[in-house]
Amino acid sequence: MKPLLLTTAGLAIAMSLAACAKKEESRPAAQEEPGADVGDVTQLAEAAETIAAVDPDAPPADGTERFYGKEAFTIVSKQTGVETGDITEHVRDWGRRRAEIKNTSISVSGFTRSANQRVVQNGAEIVTIDNVTGTVTSMTNPIYDDIVARMRGKSGVEFGGEMMAAMGGRETGEKGSFAGQECDYWELASVGTKTCVTPWGGTLHTLTNMAGMSIEKTAVEVRLGDGGPDEAFAYDASKVEAAPDVGEIMKRAKGGGQ
Repeated sequence: MKPLLLTTAGLAIAMSLAACAKKEESRPAAQEEPGADVGDVTQLAEAAETIAAVDPDAPPADGTERFYGKEAFTIVSKQTGVETGDITEHVRDWGRRRAEIKNTSISVSGFTRSANQRVVQNGAEIVTIDNVTGTVTSMTNPIYDDIVARMRGKSGVEFGGEMMAAMGGRETGEKGSFAGQECDYWELASVGTKTCVTPWGGTLHTLTNMAGMSIEKTAVEVRLGDGGPDEAFAYDASKVEAAPDVGEIMKRAKGGGQ
């Protein structure tokens, strides 16, 4: 089995959960009552369960987990399609710490929205900094510890391949080369996505086509050994606001809320 990185999907789900949490927060109060329709959150909960059933007794991560085969690196990417712009990902401590800097614009059906933000991840904690408004929100990835527990005894790359296969992903046999790095393609047909991942876990190319919309993300620069500047990971802790409890939203989506 060719390697695929755990966090390629795992952290993407965490980010999607964060987006769903914000969607929940913005809904009218009437929809916050018991039995409310939580829409897309149900699908996210099911996807998260496919990766790791949330176990309250899972031992906490001990800070030695390695999600990538490289201790530190930076990937600079260009994105085109319905969302265009630049994305820079800084990774430190084998993936336990990550900072994604995103400056993009989404255009769908005549509606345009810009995103200028940083997302800083330190273990299970995910902090989003809006570079325009200055808003800082924090959430906890509810499946982080359980994923780490299930990964023990395996590299993050090895476990990631197993996880991708469990979600219906398959190796296509295609190979790619971007920014001086080689990668192998995997396909997840259920979400219309093909992604090219290096042997050490970096994602260099992703192409998604769903419902007539497409997004293509391509690495244009890879810097191995460079985990990015300290300021990419810094934020004003006094401004942090708690985001909605994603674990509780997942619980409600599965019918466990009161």
